[in-house]
Amino acid sequence: MTVATLRTNIAVMLLAPVLVSSSGDASRASDVVSLRLTDGTKMTAEVHPRTNDEHLWLRFGSDQTVILRAVAWEQISESRIGDKPVTAATLRQIAAQEIAESELPPAPAPRPSTEPTYADQARDLLGFSRRVTSVDFDAHLANWDRDVEFDGIALRLFPLDTDGQLTAARGTLYVELVAARRQDFNQVPNARGQVPSRLGQWSVAVDASEVTENGTVVKLPFQTNQPEFDTTWAAHGLVHVRFVVPGHGVFEHSFDGVRVRPYAPLRDAMERQGGQRFLPTEHTGVGKRIQ
Repeated sequence: MTVATLRTNIAVMLLAPVLVSSSGDASRASDVVSLRLTDGTKMTAEVHPRTNDEHLWLRFGSDQTVILRAVAWEQISESRIGDKPVTAATLRQIAAQEIAESELPPAPAPRPSTEPTYADQARDLLGFSRRVTSVDFDAHLANWDRDVEFDGIALRLFPLDTDGQLTAARGTLYVELVAARRQDFNQVPNARGQVPSRLGQWSVAVDASEVTENGTVVKLPFQTNQPEFDTTWAAHGLVHVRFVVPGHGVFEHSFDGVRVRPYAPLRDAMERQGGQRFLPTEHTGVGKRIQ
């Protein structure tokens, strides 16, 4: 095998494509070179930084997947960038410039803007401090007037942010109170004579200014059903809340085991014996309904 033949075989091997993965920047027009080889082959591609004194490396393809080809300098008969002929030295300078640019430190990340976003401005206008992500509450039987019977449920609402911290919020609170009610056993034999029924239902507007570090308290008076005067209702119930916050969403929570009638052994005995739960000297706001 002669030296000329060996050199030709090496040149053919270097022209073989190499497939690599790349995520580099888009090509620049000044880096695209058009070549004519000694065997008449024409090709147009980008100059790759791998270019050295022995070979000109070319890059074909897209940003994600490219093909690299190495061409021996002696195989190049003509090279142009645009309409202007270029020398091998110019092509080496282009490759060196790409290497230098790739070694530059990345541009610093833009500093976050201190200006409030449109979402922040809207939240401020609606009376929010931080974004609501959930609600919590507690509820208990309460008496808030002059008579002796309990008047309803006092509910303390806690709107919470992503960190579980209390946050002010404006919206509408929907509350449902469900308890078991005694019915004729023959009508509901599978439920053992007790059927879950709605004891009360309320909707209340909540203003952000009403939410303090202790939450906000909402009074839910008993409506047509008063468990202290109608003992067909069980002593405990379930409170279900749904808080609709404009721009934030709808948040729900439920709490079971809430007393709707206080523990009253004497009153229970009085009712069994005489059909009356309150003493004659006790004043009630809704009247002694069980005689």
